Amino acid sequence: MDKIKLKIDGIEIETEKGKTVLEAALENGIDIPVFCYHPCLKSIGACRICLVEIASPRGGEIVPWPKLQASCATAATEGMEVQTKSERVVKARRGVLEFILANHPLDCPTCDKGGECPLQDTTFKYGLDSSRFDERKRRFSGDTDSTFDDLQIGPEVIRNQNRCIHCYRCTRLVEERFFEQDLGHYQRGAFTEILPPPGGEIRNLYSGNVVEYCPVGALTNRDWRYKVRVWKTVEFPTICRYCSDGCNLRVSVFRNKIYRAQSRANWSIDEGLPCDLGRYGYQFAHHDDRLTKPMIRKDDELVESSWGEALTVIKNKIDETVKSRGSSGVACLVGESLSNEDYYTIGRFFRSVIGTNSIDHRIYRKKKLSFGKDVVERELCWNKLDIADLENASQFFIVGSDLHSENPITALRVLKAKRYSNARIMLLNPLPTHLNRAADEEHIYNAYSEVFLLQGLARLIVESKLYDPEKANLREDEAKLFLKETAEFELKTVSEKTGLAPVVLEALARSLCKTEKTVFISGENVRIHYQRDPILIALYNLAKLTGNLNGNSCGVLLLGGESNSMGCYLFGMRPDRLPYDKPFEKAEELKAVWGDIATDQPGNDTIDILQKINDEKIECAFLLGLDAVNHYPDSEFINRTLSKLDFMVVADLFLTDTARLADVVLPISSHFETDGTFVNWEGVMQKYTKSIKNIGESMPLWQIFAKLSAMFDADFKFRTADDVFRQYAPMIGRDGISRMATLPEKGLRFEKKKEYRDAGLMAVSYRQPSSEELPLTVLSGNGDHHFSRNFSTRCESLNNFLADPYIAINDKLAEDMTISEGDLIKLENSSGKIVAKALIWQNLPQDVVFVPDNFLEVKVNSVRSKDNDIDKVKLVKM
Repeated sequence: MDKIKLKIDGIEIETEKGKTVLEAALENGIDIPVFCYHPCLKSIGACRICLVEIASPRGGEIVPWPKLQASCATAATEGMEVQTKSERVVKARRGVLEFILANHPLDCPTCDKGGECPLQDTTFKYGLDSSRFDERKRRFSGDTDSTFDDLQIGPEVIRNQNRCIHCYRCTRLVEERFFEQDLGHYQRGAFTEILPPPGGEIRNLYSGNVVEYCPVGALTNRDWRYKVRVWKTVEFPTICRYCSDGCNLRVSVFRNKIYRAQSRANWSIDEGLPCDLGRYGYQFAHHDDRLTKPMIRKDDELVESSWGEALTVIKNKIDETVKSRGSSGVACLVGESLSNEDYYTIGRFFRSVIGTNSIDHRIYRKKKLSFGKDVVERELCWNKLDIADLENASQFFIVGSDLHSENPITALRVLKAKRYSNARIMLLNPLPTHLNRAADEEHIYNAYSEVFLLQGLARLIVESKLYDPEKANLREDEAKLFLKETAEFELKTVSEKTGLAPVVLEALARSLCKTEKTVFISGENVRIHYQRDPILIALYNLAKLTGNLNGNSCGVLLLGGESNSMGCYLFGMRPDRLPYDKPFEKAEELKAVWGDIATDQPGNDTIDILQKINDEKIECAFLLGLDAVNHYPDSEFINRTLSKLDFMVVADLFLTDTARLADVVLPISSHFETDGTFVNWEGVMQKYTKSIKNIGESMPLWQIFAKLSAMFDADFKFRTADDVFRQYAPMIGRDGISRMATLPEKGLRFEKKKEYRDAGLMAVSYRQPSSEELPLTVLSGNGDHHFSRNFSTRCESLNNFLADPYIAINDKLAEDMTISEGDLIKLENSSGKIVAKALIWQNLPQDVVFVPDNFLEVKVNSVRSKDNDIDKVKLVKM
């Protein structure tokens, strides 16, 4: 961008054209106080504390402006001269403070903002030690007999209107960035109140941000209020352990306890606006359910033991299994939220010490775990875009994804593009999602009809000649062949299969072709879909036909997964891949460090591991950071299978249902209790720092397997997480990256191709799904303010938003069965049954039920079967 020069306080600086005076000053280390300004919001100049004196060139002279200007709302121009500390400016700021403090209560000793309050700091710098205001202060009070005028306006937000300085940061964040309507300002002037709508409360997924960015103590959090003073705490940098976005956070610790989590702005990822999962989701670390000691099964009961005894039992059993079955008798399944250091150590132990390649993390799919050659050939396995690229897109085509709950920060970037660039959002899902609050179009299609929908749109574009042959790089003979090969996807059939009218499908095809820079986003519904690969190929076809296959801010994304799903992939938690996604043929570099690796023995993936356990060919299994009993999509099968193991080791934070079946249970540390790294869905490796001491006798997994390695006379010599990092760092291939401390503060981006391979259009086939002949299709996902299992439901603050499971049903179905909201209902099929309270959704399709897959009380996999592509149930009123 064009650069301009100006002077601030006599210092010549350079900045980009279009930036405000305030932005130019702040980026050059010049302090100007602010209250209403926030870099994520449009400037409105509401508080006036950032007033400055300005002079600018006119007719060859530097002419002073007649009035002081709000620096947050004044564009910097070439040759401008700005004074931020003149007597006139200081006097004006004192005047602004005097008016603010006229009604502001002097309750700093009892205000939770004390010690980190911009108003307190600014008053200390500019204010006077006396007031000319003698009148009674304005007071907002529901109870005049109370000393405190607090009002709970949301599950976690408390408001004290007396402290409010009307900067409107909170309401602007909610409306401008979050596209929500659960907080607003009512009345006018000095009597303006910050409130939710009548009868409502602020409970959006990003609600905690309004507290953090309130410049005074008008808004506070229940999880932090009156528990500890900020100056007594120590802050540690960390990374959110929930979704794959990779938000940067900082936790405040006092006496080895975490009291809150706040943003730590990484502008290329989260922009300092974490969702509530990251903000309140730390509380599981101190939950009473935490495992604190190893446990060993004796007389069919799990009893506490020492680490020495537990590891000796494991070592002896491994020796016994390898002697009787060979190394192929041992297998390992891992969760997707462990650290890269854990994965690297686990991989080294099982591949080089035991000699097995039977390692996998894909517990969430029933069939076909690996991508097929057509997906690999088109390079759809790796997301080519970054989060920041999304804000420059012109259109989003989101299919099979509840982006709002699966990747909340990615959703915020989509909303940012909508707000500031007027990007179009097209939602296509089998049920309504909360992102519809900002969508230009939302279409609900019949569940599991994605292949018909997407390939039908591709055929319609070709058939109607809506595409540009040059942009699509498509010859006429290729188009004719594609039409011939996709005859089953003609418009009438697609309409019948998807439930979308032909006119809707035609409008979708036209919208896709008339807008450049379209991003096609798919999510968890596609990730677990029985026809995942055909769906991705169909999305590829659409991207190619619309000229959005390659280029800036366009392409195809497959999202979903947990905090380190990408780390699983990169660090070799699959039977056919080594760290850094290397095939066995390129194992020489690893062999130089690890020693011998059993590259001649192919490993088993999750499906094969479970089958071989049933066939009694695998006797010893490790389940690490993974509650397979509740995650695998067939409860009866996984329970029966794991029960057949001769020996099972489970390492987790809690005594999960899987751990209850184990022979040895190992307590592992949370990511707050060790240093480590995660890789988000973009491929950015970010470090987090040990914040608290280990709970009880828990250990990180890298340390457990380092100890085990020494017992096998193969000591890895890992004493710290940094030792692990230093061993694999050379394989990253980046100069200067040798220790964890050398990782850039905002993360290290793995090199990746920014373009997909143009392998031409491809016809895909729809495969009729297997299912029971029952009326309702079960869909599951995240409930409000929850993610996955075992963690978010052990956070009190998150349970304040949603504490109980439910079964969502269509309003017409509820009326037909005389079911009222809150009634107990049952879903059942040949696999099992689940019971929960009814929640009525007006726009939910009548043949679909939705169950949040977060609560241990209602196990959705109880009505799932690995043998069925689609899980169907019947509904019974209790």
